[in-house]
Amino acid sequence: AGPAFIRDLDALRDPVVARLAPLDASAATGRLWRFMAAAPQSYRRYRERNGELEAVFEHAADDLGELLAPMAVGPTSATLVEALTSNPSGWKVWLPALLRRTSKALAEDALQVMSERRGAVPGWITLVRQLADAAENVDAYAATYEVAATAAPHVAVELARRYLAAGRVEEAGAVLARSA
Repeated sequence: AGPAFIRDLDALRDPVVARLAPLDASAATGRLWRFMAAAPQSYRRYRERNGELEAVFEHAADDLGELLAPMAVGPTSATLVEALTSNPSGWKVWLPALLRRTSKALAEDALQVMSERRGAVPGWITLVRQLADAAENVDAYAATYEVAATAAPHVAVELARRYLAAGRVEEAGAVLARSA
């Protein structure tokens, strides 16, 4: 399999983005969602060595984020949450690339869809935290921690940093005081 497999995968992604997307963004988006859904099979076929397979899918997530940016938030966030649920370990790596290119509104709506969904899957917390950061929702981020965990200095610092970014100085001070 080797690097030829990586080149072949990238050769599948590139025409979708370079040729199809300018002609039919909706069709290109659908193909990229299917490409991302094929990741587990690709990982089973190829033994990851230097992050090259991960890089192909991260690049595709970045491309997908660019295509999703102008699309309607509701249906897009539902599709995103479905993808996150089907491959949480992959999306833990790729989601930041997608979110860098999309709107804050998409992250907010996806966060809402995830909060309404029953049956968390392994890796769920990381995905919620990534969405909360992209949505600039410090409360959703903080809710992913048990109260006792917020006393740990490294957690308190992360929370305080987010509270300060949101202009919530008193809450930042309070969380740091609890960890001292």
